[in-house]
Amino acid sequence: MLPIIKKSLANGEHPIAKHFHFKKKKIFYGPMGAEKTLHLISELETLTAFIQQDPPAEPIELLAYKPARDKRKIGECNNESELASRLVSYPCKLIEDPIEILDDLKWDRYNIIAYDEVQFGPSSILKLIDIVDMHPNLYLVIAALNLNFRGEPYPLSDFKTTMIDVLRKFSYEEMEPLHAICNVCGLTGATHTQRAQIENGAINASPYWDPLHKLGGSEVHVNEQGKADIYQARHVWEFEAPGKDTWVLLEQMFKHYGANGQPVSVQQVLENSRVSPELFNTIVRGRFVDEKILRIQGDKAEYIRQY
Repeated sequence: MLPIIKKSLANGEHPIAKHFHFKKKKIFYGPMGAEKTLHLISELETLTAFIQQDPPAEPIELLAYKPARDKRKIGECNNESELASRLVSYPCKLIEDPIEILDDLKWDRYNIIAYDEVQFGPSSILKLIDIVDMHPNLYLVIAALNLNFRGEPYPLSDFKTTMIDVLRKFSYEEMEPLHAICNVCGLTGATHTQRAQIENGAINASPYWDPLHKLGGSEVHVNEQGKADIYQARHVWEFEAPGKDTWVLLEQMFKHYGANGQPVSVQQVLENSRVSPELFNTIVRGRFVDEKILRIQGDKAEYIRQY
């Protein structure tokens, strides 16, 4: 059971209380290049300035976290222990599960919690948000990609839910959608993240069945085929998802054939789909299994998607 705190430092006794008016939490979300982490760090620095301006009688805890799987190197930052944008950084702690944050809280004082790259963590972030809503001494600010490179709500790491369910926990006043400069036309307002491959000087959108998780930024990364992967911010009308029709066809076939709860013959779906065996295995035995859409044993597949 959570400690019951009768007195909160955000009840008007301190200038920092103005920042929390009508809000217990905040989310910054948008595509790559929208400077979500920069906004998150700016929020922490603003709150730090409030605290230093008029120190409260009881200390206020500022705690910053990000998922342990995010080990990207951005600029000269030691990114494994920092929230980092291209411009600034902020010390943080790597965690596997957002619930670990509860062990670090000082329940007798006000806690400001920052959690970056929410999409790389598990669905227990929903439980943490519920706790923040219930407890008077907690304020939560988070940042996330709301859409993956396929243009769909980003599934959280345990594939039990998506960023849509996270956003539903926030009121309109608590959301701050961010946009980026489009890498195609150069105009502002880009909302989608495009993963593309550079080959012979041409930039082509990555296929829909590319692995969901490839940690990277706007810089170029060489993939296993020797092609260079790059991420771009794009407007929705310039965004591409090549191969989506094949993916949707195969998923719907497994869902339809397994509607009665019976295992489905993988070979039967292959024969009826008219998809090449190589591509079929890449999508079905590769991505569908990795992303917990199917559970496969031998030739039998069970449709298990929860998100």
